[in-house]
Amino acid sequence: MNVKQHHHSLSRHREPIYYQDTQIYHHVYEGLSDDEIVQAIEQTVDAMVARAEADLLLIIDLRGVKLDLKALSTFKRTSNRSKHLIKKITVVGIHEIQTAFLNYISSVFGLSIRAFDTVEKAKEWLVE
Repeated sequence: MNVKQHHHSLSRHREPIYYQDTQIYHHVYEGLSDDEIVQAIEQTVDAMVARAEADLLLIIDLRGVKLDLKALSTFKRTSNRSKHLIKKITVVGIHEIQTAFLNYISSVFGLSIRAFDTVEKAKEWLVE
């Protein structure tokens, strides 16, 4: 799958995955450029807001991705637009400094966010 195809799949909500009979949206950003990550974040939030589903469980998979400040500020900006739809968010594959930023977003926007090393641990926390 080339980057363009991968980017396109992130521009809309993909079919959810299920863990212990619970629906979870898993968004993978690996292989995208900095600008494509920003676009994918914005398109994902647009899709969430348009669908208006409540109590969403999300995995944001950043393994193999180095986020720049523009991507981090996009996460911050879009969090305000979608926080009323989200029950819990997990982020997989981030570094210590990014975890500090994640904790900041969590406290400012009142979101339930946790970082994990693996998708499996993330899924367990989301459904508990």
